[in-house]
Amino acid sequence: MAFTRESAGCLNEWLPAFFVLLLACILIAPGNPLRSLGPMGFTIPIQIRFRDTDGMGHVNNAAFLSYCEVARLEFYRSHYTVRGPRDVPFILARTEIDYLRPLGLDQPSVEVAMTVPRIGESSWDFAYEIRPTGTADANASFARAKTVLVAYDYERGAKQPIDAKFRKILSDLQT
Repeated sequence: MAFTRESAGCLNEWLPAFFVLLLACILIAPGNPLRSLGPMGFTIPIQIRFRDTDGMGHVNNAAFLSYCEVARLEFYRSHYTVRGPRDVPFILARTEIDYLRPLGLDQPSVEVAMTVPRIGESSWDFAYEIRPTGTADANASFARAKTVLVAYDYERGAKQPIDAKFRKILSDLQT
C-alpha cells in the first residue's frame, strides 16, 4: 500500500486517539502507584477526554458507564492476566446510574472508586463512585453507579458459580 495524501488524512484522524489510549493504558497499568485500594475499595484515575463531552460541554452520560467499565476491567486485571475477552469470566447483566452534577473538561481527571456491596452464588454487584481525583467527599461526586455481574462459562454459554479464588478477591472489596 502506497502512502498517499488520503492515507495521511486517515492517519491524522486516528493517531491522536491512539496516543490518548496509549497514555490511558500507561496510567492504569498494573503496578502504577496511581491505582489503589483505599477506603472506597479499588480506585483508578480516569483522564477526561474531549470526545467524552457533548455539545453542552458536559461529559456524556454514556462516558460515565465507560469509566465504570475501565475500573471493572482494571480491577480484574490487577488479579488475573487478560489476553482477550474470554479471559474475563463474567458478563454485565444490569447497570444503573445516578448523575449527581455536571462534569466537564475543566476537570482534567476523575477517579472511579469501586466496592462490592453484594456477592451471590453466581452474581455480584459493583458500586462505583465517580468523583474528583483525591477526594472521598460524597458531596463532591459526579455520579454513582451500580452494576450486576454474572460469572459466565463461555464454552457452555451459561452462568456458573463464582470460583473460590475470585469470591475471596470480591469479599476483600466487600463493604
